[in-house]
Amino acid sequence: MTCPRCAERMYRCSVDGRDGYGCLHCGYASSSAHQERLPGFQRLPAPRRDTTDRKQRQHPELDACVALMDWVTLNRRRLPGLDRITHIPNEGSGSRARGVQMQQAGVRAGVLDYALPVARRGYHGAWIEMKHRGRKPSAEQMREIEALRNDGYAAMWFDDWMRATRWLEWYLGEEG
Repeated sequence: MTCPRCAERMYRCSVDGRDGYGCLHCGYASSSAHQERLPGFQRLPAPRRDTTDRKQRQHPELDACVALMDWVTLNRRRLPGLDRITHIPNEGSGSRARGVQMQQAGVRAGVLDYALPVARRGYHGAWIEMKHRGRKPSAEQMREIEALRNDGYAAMWFDDWMRATRWLEWYLGEEG
């Protein structure tokens, strides 16, 4: 039997004639009687698990954004203007009250993830929307991309951070 808290092996034990299981790794016991009376068992907080897999499942778009910004950090000196790229925090997370505050402050649906206020290649600036692989922008985001293009901005969406880096290299590179 494996521990539900830390996935280590649990050992069978008996307290006052009651059978149960206990984990020597994290101190979890299968019943309250075992938790209180087992010698050597301590009530410890659950060990921190590696959340990499869970994080990737829950926020794959965030992982792509982080990878893109890591690349930006490494290439800021090579591509003049790249250091001006800015993430627009428009994700819908937090409490309802926080959402109301953000709307009052001007946050609105459809705004793209990144703004690059650097004029190149005949555009006023660039906007980027990052998506998880295989996902597409919402209808509001597609309308925003179209509106930005009509206003003279380069606006793109990517479901792969590597493609976004190649596009940024093109946008900020020497015209030719």
